[in-house]
Amino acid sequence: MEPKTLLLFAAVTLLVMIVAISGQAIGPQGPRGLPGRDGRDGQPGSPGSDGQSGSPGRDGRDGLTGPQGVIGEPGPANGPQGPRGLQGTRGEPGSQGPAGQPGPTSGGVVYTRWGKSTCPSVAGTQLVYAGRAGGSEHRDAGAANHLCMPLDPEYTLQHRSGVQGSMYVYGTEYQSPIRGTDNHNVPCAVCSTSTRAQLLMIPAKTSCPTSWTREYYGYLMSQHRSHHPSMYECVDKDQESVPGSSANTNGALFYHVEATCNGMQCPPYNNYKELNCVVCTK
Repeated sequence: MEPKTLLLFAAVTLLVMIVAISGQAIGPQGPRGLPGRDGRDGQPGSPGSDGQSGSPGRDGRDGLTGPQGVIGEPGPANGPQGPRGLQGTRGEPGSQGPAGQPGPTSGGVVYTRWGKSTCPSVAGTQLVYAGRAGGSEHRDAGAANHLCMPLDPEYTLQHRSGVQGSMYVYGTEYQSPIRGTDNHNVPCAVCSTSTRAQLLMIPAKTSCPTSWTREYYGYLMSQHRSHHPSMYECVDKDQESVPGSSANTNGALFYHVEATCNGMQCPPYNNYKELNCVVCTK
């Protein structure tokens, strides 16, 4: 209780005791008094002990995204090499490229250019040796082919002295008034081609088939028809002569060859006109 209330209670109690002592009779109970006023607040009590810790609260919501930071300076251009990656899948085959230039043909061919001491100025053609045309005497029943005899013969094998009389090689003469070389001896050149492997002599032509290379062209020539047979040869159109050989010795001979209409179709062939020829390689 407040101090005022205590004092009032003590005073009432003392009064009741005085009345009882004095012997006076106690009267009937009076009406109930009005409620007293609230007493003043008492002094604050001493602090109580701490209570138990409460349960942890829930996590708060994510905060707002902060502004983007400033871009840093670029690193060095050539950093250390990283590990090698895995091999990728094989790509699709590319389209086929254009065909390359044809390579050299193995082997090559060798031929004789009659009537010249040099080889044609054709790519891949070179001189093997120069010589003079030779063959059997036109009346001898000997060999039919002509030979390109070298200018530097060699006699290294065993030989037999004296005339054997079995077979001879004579120099070959032109019988060709067309070119002004009548009775002159015939030079020759043996030529090789390293880039072509086929050889063809075509009579009655001065041009080669498509894809063939013309080595040279000229006149078709052979022995006289009244002499013993010989090979047909293609003699260069620009016939050269062996120097100092204009004497008519009549050894092996080169006559012009003509076509006749006896069995040959005229036209296109021309009766008794000298035939041309061409030597081609491929």
